[in-house]
Amino acid sequence: AIFSAFTEGVNLFSSFAVLMSFQLRNLMKGTGQIVAWSVRDESLHSQAGCWLFRTLLQEQPSLNTHDLRDKVIEACYLSIQLEFDFIDKAFEMGNIEGLTKEQLKNFIKERANQKLIELGYGPIYNDIDPALLKQIEWFGHLTSGVEHQDFFALRPSSYAKSTADWSDL
Repeated sequence: AIFSAFTEGVNLFSSFAVLMSFQLRNLMKGTGQIVAWSVRDESLHSQAGCWLFRTLLQEQPSLNTHDLRDKVIEACYLSIQLEFDFIDKAFEMGNIEGLTKEQLKNFIKERANQKLIELGYGPIYNDIDPALLKQIEWFGHLTSGVEHQDFFALRPSSYAKSTADWSDL
């Protein structure tokens, strides 16, 4: 639960946002596409892990204790503090064009709240600034939604079912 929710679903997203911010300025476009694919993959991993955790607690209700909840919340706080330390280090020479340290930390707290909800708990960060979230909406626009690919320029990113016959191996 902790790895799926907070590492795959939160911590990686500060690095993703920094890298995607370059695409806003028409820089590192190839990297932007790779990051968008990674965002999709990590989002799926995180959602699956959170679903698995909720399913486990539904099937084994004796595991769903206040102590477990407290440990998950404690792990969330620690994970976010470590991520904030990383953000502080990454931004120690100042903000980058199109993204501020404050926007990124606010975004990370919002993602942590979303992941706690996906785990079946409530949000813990009540100081999220909606104006700062609005300023980083571009992240969702660049990393989600319908993909429109130039077939000749880029490889498709959707998953494909293999047609290999395993008995031939």
